[in-house]
Amino acid sequence: MKKLLCLLLFAACPVLAQVPSGSFDYAVTNIPLWDFSGLYSHPGVFFNSGTSSSIIFQQTNGKITGAFWESDTDTNTGSYTQGAGPITGHIFWKPSSVGFTSSWTGTYNGLLNGVPYEQTVTAKGTNNLVPALPALQLSWSTWWCLLGGGCTNISGFWPATVPYLPGGMDGTWTLHLSITAVRTALTGSACIKLSNGRLLLYHLAGHYNATKQLASISLIGKGDALGTNLSITASGSQLALTKVTGNVLGQKLNFSS
Repeated sequence: MKKLLCLLLFAACPVLAQVPSGSFDYAVTNIPLWDFSGLYSHPGVFFNSGTSSSIIFQQTNGKITGAFWESDTDTNTGSYTQGAGPITGHIFWKPSSVGFTSSWTGTYNGLLNGVPYEQTVTAKGTNNLVPALPALQLSWSTWWCLLGGGCTNISGFWPATVPYLPGGMDGTWTLHLSITAVRTALTGSACIKLSNGRLLLYHLAGHYNATKQLASISLIGKGDALGTNLSITASGSQLALTKVTGNVLGQKLNFSS
């Protein structure tokens, strides 16, 4: 009789799905994440025979920091210019466009027609991403001011014609979740790996609804990822991604399957 009662009670209660735990990996190609950090080179502005180079770092909050340096020589006359300075800027993100604005200042010196000179430069630019390449196209404007003299404005546009972003950046990324389940509570860690190899680490916390077989997961950035966050909804025993929202590297993520 007791055995029959136990069987009847078991049959009356729904069997809840097992709470997922362990490692889960996702290759994300439909929600791009862009990191513009790296080294860039462009033709020299003055004599178009040298190079204007810059190295930038994109912080997780979307701010841009870095430095530029330029060396340009007119091989016919021997005139030359050289200078360097800091770069600052910020990511912009819209459904129709992504890129970053930048500004830079510095001191230049050189030789023009045999006469030495020194000048300051103040400049600003807009770097628009062409995702199909991918590459950045830059429109810029500079103000050159001779010490003890006047100022001249120069502007220009460097188009994107060939694929080039440092480190093989193409917008794709992978997500790794390491989950421990205690009843329906989820804890653990997570990692985003960008296509240029940069790693962003996260604390993981969440809850699993066994009846609906849905996990609600929050990722809070730590270390280099401090200040970034993601909210994830995943379904089934394999935690298939159904919704991802968040803010990473100054870009808003919003995906629903």
